[in-house]
Amino acid sequence: MAAITAAITALLPPGGRLVAAEELYGDAAHLFDSTSRAPATGWRGFRWRRCAPATNAALGAADVVYVETLSSPMLRVADIEAIAGLAHRARARLVVDDTFTSPINCSRSR
Repeated sequence: MAAITAAITALLPPGGRLVAAEELYGDAAHLFDSTSRAPATGWRGFRWRRCAPATNAALGAADVVYVETLSSPMLRVADIEAIAGLAHRARARLVVDDTFTSPINCSRSR
């Protein structure tokens, strides 16, 4: 949770927009809920929503996109390459939580 907090607070501008995957670790969702409603936390308020990560329309409105390589708790695999392409075209930063897998297990085989 410290890593999630550090990444989001560093990348999300005041009043920014965070788009997160539909399936999300419950504590991360709680963090986003509680801090988006409490500007006194230093985040100065932000808006966030969940969506299917490959939904281009939702990502276009984001400053930061947050996904998990394997969703918690369902362990669905995210298409990081496709999501990264959409996020970068929208000029959004991409944060990828890789809690369940190591980078070696997440890398693309050729």
